[in-house]
Formats: sequence, C-alpha cells, structure tokens
Amino acid sequence: TDDSLTLEVAIPVNSVAKVSIPKIGLQNITVTEGGRIVYKAGRFVKGVAGIIAAEGNDNYVTFDVGSGSYSFRLTGR
Repeated sequence: TDDSLTLEVAIPVNSVAKVSIPKIGLQNITVTEGGRIVYKAGRFVKGVAGIIAAEGNDNYVTFDVGSGSYSFRLTGR
C-alpha cells in the first residue's frame, strides 16, 4: 500500500520560497499539488502555476514556488 504526507503552505504576495517535503523513508515518490502531478520518477513535472522548479535528494523533495496557497501530497511505498 502507499503511504502519504500532506503539506499545506501559504506564501505571501510578491515572495518566492523553497518548500521542502520530507520523503519519510519512502521510495517511488510522487508529489501532487491540488491533485496535479508536480514531481514523479525523480523529476519535476511542469504545468502548475506558481511552481517554478523541483529537485529531490535522499531525504526531501524541494520546490521553488511563487506566492499563493499550495496543498502538496507526497505518496510512495
């Protein structure tokens, strides 16, 4: 079965931020924002407004985001 973690963040107007989501020891990571895939198979998936880039390491997936509210959901096994 898949395990998951949800992280909700709000970035102030005229700001940019890095949002790091812990992988909590999971493999085969997929991250969605508002139900749309933004990170899968170790790669950033373009297409969600405000999410500029993403990169992963052994412990986190980190997103560069602009102002707005985001609901990230990380799933894996």
